[in-house]
Amino acid sequence: MPDPSIIVLASRIGAGKSTLARALAEVSGLPIVSFGQYVKSIATERKLPLSRENLQTVGEELVANDPKEFTRRALASIDFRIGAIVDGLRHQTVLTEIRSLAADLPVAVIFIQVADAIRLKRLTARGMNANEILTANNHPMELAVEEELLPLADLVLDGTIP
Repeated sequence: MPDPSIIVLASRIGAGKSTLARALAEVSGLPIVSFGQYVKSIATERKLPLSRENLQTVGEELVANDPKEFTRRALASIDFRIGAIVDGLRHQTVLTEIRSLAADLPVAVIFIQVADAIRLKRLTARGMNANEILTANNHPMELAVEEELLPLADLVLDGTIP
């Protein structure tokens, strides 16, 4: 088992965050905590369809209303004695809260970069249609991810490499 740490994965939709999270979990033994799964659970409680657009809207609302509470609830399952892999960082304010919650652990941010054409191919393979992809890619949160989080990354990976 590696030393306790928090590994945070960030990127635009379809870049490979969840794939990398599973691979890191397999190698490290650390559990995965997903912001996306937390947002889906809230959308389900609200009886909303689990469309990408709804999930982006719910996530934005939760972070805008109280980023500290959003982060605390989303990461509630983390045992800070062992750490975790956190899948799906989308906001700088949430990263600040992660660092605060994990004050005694190192927090490493990995940003995954992938060319748009590859991301679009991956999203199509997931069953998203052209309109859904366009809407998701043009959501303000999605547009800000790279600009806001790439400069904060401890490591930048090329997501085109399997």
